[in-house]
Amino acid sequence: KGFRWVLQRRPGEPAALAGLAFAEWRRNADNRTDETLRALRHAVDMLPEAANIRHAYVTVLSAAGEFDELAAQCQLLLQRDPADVGAFAQLANSRRYTEEDDTLRAMRKLADSGALTGERLSVACIGLAKAYDDLGQYEAAIKYAFAGRAASVRAYDMASERADLAEIQRLAKGDGLSGIATSGVASEAPIFIVGMPRSGTTLLETMLGRHPDVHAAGELHFVGQVENALLRWLREDRGYMGNRVAALRHVPAEIYRENANVILDHMAGHMAGRRFFTDKNPENAMRLGLISRLFPGARILYMRRHPLDSCISNLFVRFGRGMEYGSKVEWLGEHYRNLVGAMAGWREIAGLPVLDVSYENLVDDPEAGIRRVLDFLDLEFDEACLSPEQSDRIIRTASKFQARQPINKRSANRWKRYEPWLGPLVEALSGMEWIEREADEARAAG
Repeated sequence: KGFRWVLQRRPGEPAALAGLAFAEWRRNADNRTDETLRALRHAVDMLPEAANIRHAYVTVLSAAGEFDELAAQCQLLLQRDPADVGAFAQLANSRRYTEEDDTLRAMRKLADSGALTGERLSVACIGLAKAYDDLGQYEAAIKYAFAGRAASVRAYDMASERADLAEIQRLAKGDGLSGIATSGVASEAPIFIVGMPRSGTTLLETMLGRHPDVHAAGELHFVGQVENALLRWLREDRGYMGNRVAALRHVPAEIYRENANVILDHMAGHMAGRRFFTDKNPENAMRLGLISRLFPGARILYMRRHPLDSCISNLFVRFGRGMEYGSKVEWLGEHYRNLVGAMAGWREIAGLPVLDVSYENLVDDPEAGIRRVLDFLDLEFDEACLSPEQSDRIIRTASKFQARQPINKRSANRWKRYEPWLGPLVEALSGMEWIEREADEARAAG
């Protein structure tokens, strides 16, 4: 509203046009990226000193895969302000380092100087960790990864997550979800790709999105929004005091049906006649009970990766809201174990078809892996699925650079490079015996 108010009084004002375009892009990137880039380019040209506009421009360039232009814009930001940690992080995550350049050395010196604290130090350290991982300087890389975590620990309610898992396990030992209403909306359209962040979910979705019958919608938030709305309603109108899993039995069928149809109606406008759309929000792994009530015909793709590889990859990125567990190593390991436990419980009781997909198997033999997934979805094989790097879709997750590279095995067995420094993570994951058992099971299953 503020941008529109300015434009009513000063039509054509570049900062307001750019701000409005960026705000609308954040709500609906699929249909607005080109016009947003045009508005932001114009604003950057007209207001070259406005760092906030240039940062918005960089954000959209990153999602669109325009990495050369992104690098040029980040270098301009860093020339004006060598302590612009956001520009450095964007730069580090949109390229593969082959040598230690002046920009990298300057940011390392700044991070080591004590001049940065809190969130700014965390952002700088995570960017440095990525760069030194590229360079094969693994001791430096893991040092900065851990420092980035320690610099800015975010609040996370692990107690609630434990309670959710306990309720899932209680249901699995009892009557499951029997007797709990469903929407009755048996649409096959939604495909939910779940698993730990950085387990290969973006790779799998990008491969599927190359199929003519699949719309890759990215990380949607509809299920989480429905969950939050239902909990508010139950607590405010019904006095409900339990957790989100137990809440399922208190929701009438018509409420599930209404919400399911709202989601399907919204997505119909984006699918362009395609048969399926994907939602790869990783937090949905804890919500498969709700998903089964909304969409009893949905199919689930469970992406699995070696626990240490998955968790190390999480240490090298900064996530936004909802993934604060990644800010402490002990939380990260416990969340991985909780997710595994939740998936085991939902598999027994949710009544949804679940296909395990091993990241390692998928990159070892992409054609066999994607054929197996397409068979599960009743889709014919399409050669385009083997070229995810040719996708022109908007990617807003932390894997936006990796997802635009040809399929490769560079990240498989990554944990072995860091083995000397992984004691705290191994402990958080309940030790090597549990880790190896989970890794073997994931590879055998998928």
